[in-house]
Amino acid sequence: MRVLNDHDWDEDEAWLEGRRRQREGEDRTPSEEQVGPLAEDELPGSIYYVPHAVWNFPTRQPKDRPGVCVACDVPARWAWLCRGIDAASPVLRTHDAVLVPPSAPNGLEKLTAFLVEPSGVRLHRLLTLHDSPRRIGRLEDEYLLSLRQRFLDVIQANRRGVP
Repeated sequence: MRVLNDHDWDEDEAWLEGRRRQREGEDRTPSEEQVGPLAEDELPGSIYYVPHAVWNFPTRQPKDRPGVCVACDVPARWAWLCRGIDAASPVLRTHDAVLVPPSAPNGLEKLTAFLVEPSGVRLHRLLTLHDSPRRIGRLEDEYLLSLRQRFLDVIQANRRGVP
């Protein structure tokens, strides 16, 4: 068994500090040139099983919720997802949503309501979901266009200060 003395501790601390500085200096997010075409063509409309931690709300449900990417801002390195819930949820009485039936292209298992309450997600986090088995399909154009238009309406309302 190795006995640590103060000198060893200082060396370890120096190494850890140097490694921390190195990690902070690294930009692990892909460059705009690498992500640009993907963000414009493939990410919007992609559907994922999104971990609850990404949605920033506590839950007791073990199953992740579906989410669909509605927009990306590559220079800012952000993407926006709309959360999917059960189409029979009472939440729909007070929230705007787009109902999407299950199909082979979208990979959904049942009728799903995507809430028009976009959640901002760091682009690198979405790319991690995109390159994993959590990507389940692609939203059909008619539903994506409706969701994106409502997303833009929400953005414009927020800019004008409309509650």
